[in-house]
Amino acid sequence: MVSKKLFVIIALALITTYKQALALPLLAENAGITVNEVLTLYPDSDNPNVMYFMPNSSGITKSSETGLPLFGLTYWGLSNGSSLDDAGAWLTFTMHLKSNEIQKKALQSLLDEGKRIAVLPVQESAVSINTTNEGQVPSKKLFDEIHFGKKAGVMESEIGVNAVLTGVGAKVFKSGIENPQLLKMDYCFKSTGLGPNMKGTIHVKWDRVYDYFSASYSAGGFFSKKSISVEIEKLKQKNLVYINLDGGDATEFEKLQELAKIIINRLFVPELSASPGNGGGGGGWSFSRYSLKIVHKEELKEETWTINKRDLIDREFCLNLGLSDLNKYKDKIIIDADKE
Repeated sequence: MVSKKLFVIIALALITTYKQALALPLLAENAGITVNEVLTLYPDSDNPNVMYFMPNSSGITKSSETGLPLFGLTYWGLSNGSSLDDAGAWLTFTMHLKSNEIQKKALQSLLDEGKRIAVLPVQESAVSINTTNEGQVPSKKLFDEIHFGKKAGVMESEIGVNAVLTGVGAKVFKSGIENPQLLKMDYCFKSTGLGPNMKGTIHVKWDRVYDYFSASYSAGGFFSKKSISVEIEKLKQKNLVYINLDGGDATEFEKLQELAKIIINRLFVPELSASPGNGGGGGGWSFSRYSLKIVHKEELKEETWTINKRDLIDREFCLNLGLSDLNKYKDKIIIDADKE
């Protein structure tokens, strides 16, 4: 068996221009919410009541007037003994994504509950062509020319394709329609969203932290920046200051540590103190020590700070563009130009 691919870029960019200020779907692997195994919802980054989904089916569009698929293949040089170098074909078709009946029911039930659901925004779409026929290897030699609309709408919008095929391409598509198992076409979309990169948490039990420092201060002691940092490390060991990092790296954790120090330092006020001089003078005053603020302990509560950092990521979604439904129409959609 031979399984190779040809990717043809079909459409580019679509429903909006992305800016960092705009909300995007959360597209991390663990962000999707599966509903009835036929629907995966991706939350909006700003509004938890908005969800995005990817249609789970695709196909060739059919004419509303005749009921025939909007697909045509007119070939030449395949039935008269000519060389493949002299053969070719004209290919035209219109395709689209859609939800099958099971997914439609799942979507409707969520809409009836008042959920706000939209199709995933798209950056780029493509057609992937695969073959399992030993003698039919897709490559750039399949196409002499290919033309398509540069703009599309949302993901389920129709996309029209026109192409001039080489002799090899004509043979591949003709065989693929007559025997769909020989040719597999995927309809792929790339969507941009956000992935969870880092989530940091700082939790402070203010009343107990205040008691801890108050015990030292009541004994007549002052604090320096260095001593406050040392005491904060002790507070973390006692779980009075809790710091946690999911994802990220050592640098991100150091930033959380510094942020925790800034938060705890809110309990202190700088005190003006004299600095000893040296042999040539140079003494003076500076804010080199800190005292504990006078606060009402009953006003101190537990507080939690959460820091989320997300990077832009691209996810590709692919669906099989089935040709199996075309075989029953082959007498009307495949034309041998040499016999006309």
